[in-house]
Amino acid sequence: MSRKVTIISIFDSTGHRVLMRSVPLLVLLLLPGSPLQAQQSITIYRCVDAAGIVTLQNGKPCAKGQQQQARRMEVPAAPPPKAAPAAPVQAPAPAAPPPAEPPPAPAMVAKREPLPPPPLYRCRTWGGKNSYLNEDGHPPKRCDPLPVQGIDGSTANTGGIEACEMREDHCDRIPDEELCTAWSEYNRQAESMVRLENPDIAAKANALYHRTRQVMNTTTCADATAP
Repeated sequence: MSRKVTIISIFDSTGHRVLMRSVPLLVLLLLPGSPLQAQQSITIYRCVDAAGIVTLQNGKPCAKGQQQQARRMEVPAAPPPKAAPAAPVQAPAPAAPPPAEPPPAPAMVAKREPLPPPPLYRCRTWGGKNSYLNEDGHPPKRCDPLPVQGIDGSTANTGGIEACEMREDHCDRIPDEELCTAWSEYNRQAESMVRLENPDIAAKANALYHRTRQVMNTTTCADATAP
């Protein structure tokens, strides 16, 4: 008993003939990667040659001398490829904190120029025998003792009587260029008074010495006496 063989000829997109034996057409169309699957609408030609061999051809008419039947078929389009999974969105890195502001530069404090020493006066006693230093130029008047005579004209003061004449010392302001020298002398005199340790004048001597030291250390005299 002879068996009829059906040969299916499929021509791919390059024109090469692909032969498949005894494969149902529907299965052929649904096979993945089949050249038929790439088209939405195809034409199948059924060709029968002189030997009775049936050939199915995709989109290619039968050869001359063969019986031909054409059938147009709709083929489902290939499903679109699955989209690649979206990459996870990475949360943005936290913004870096702004750089700390540099500390403010220390304020420049202008160095105060020392002031010149205050005025000083050289005073002379009445008669010009003695001199001393004074800050205000107006020392208090002093009582200059006067000789006392008795009723009989003698100079012996047997009655204890005292008499004096109020005298005012004369003072001259020391020139500015000589002030530091004069204040240095005044400072030595005050120091000598402190060293006497006389309780009657101790408070006055200490106050004067503090005053003269302050002038010598805080005025232009400090530079003048520096080594």
